[in-house]
Amino acid sequence: SIFDLCGGIGGFTMGSSPLGIDTMAFLESNDLACQVLQSNFSAPVVHGKVEDITNVQALHELKTDAFLQVTGGFPCQPFSRQGDMQGSQDLRGNVLNAILRCAWLLQADSLLLECVDNVINFPDVMTTLDTFAENAVMHIEKVVFDLQTQWPVRRNRFWCLMFTKKLPEMILHVWPSCTHCHCLGNVMPFDALWP
Repeated sequence: SIFDLCGGIGGFTMGSSPLGIDTMAFLESNDLACQVLQSNFSAPVVHGKVEDITNVQALHELKTDAFLQVTGGFPCQPFSRQGDMQGSQDLRGNVLNAILRCAWLLQADSLLLECVDNVINFPDVMTTLDTFAENAVMHIEKVVFDLQTQWPVRRNRFWCLMFTKKLPEMILHVWPSCTHCHCLGNVMPFDALWP
């Protein structure tokens, strides 16, 4: 089961649901995103910040005995080349620490995190992830996906997977190239038509 932190529009859930993985709850602070989640999914939506311990307590009340994965796309702006690149000096850069604290308090069996690729150039973030994995007795895999190999866009994304060492080690593989989607029109032919 999944607790989807910083749930946005539910991207992690859209990817995991076809695999039979249930999202138990979302935690999201943006009003509009919460409305989208409530409209598209049946899982409860906790409206608030991951930094607020009362929201973590609300998630804890929904926890079951199932294998628990915490997912979170933490804010990109502090690490993006197009953002301010201030890292943890930007308050949004501290959301990662809040996600990790939440995962620790929930005693998650696995974490799946996502951000811009440039986050790998922030040694404090990489050290934080490695230290958390070590303290939580988890395997850790980090990979940068070139989305251009699968989707008509020039973007790279950083993913970090941590999971309990009670399971055998797994590797996140870079996606193979897909040649049938050369431009956005191949995927969404009516992209420019908005009501």
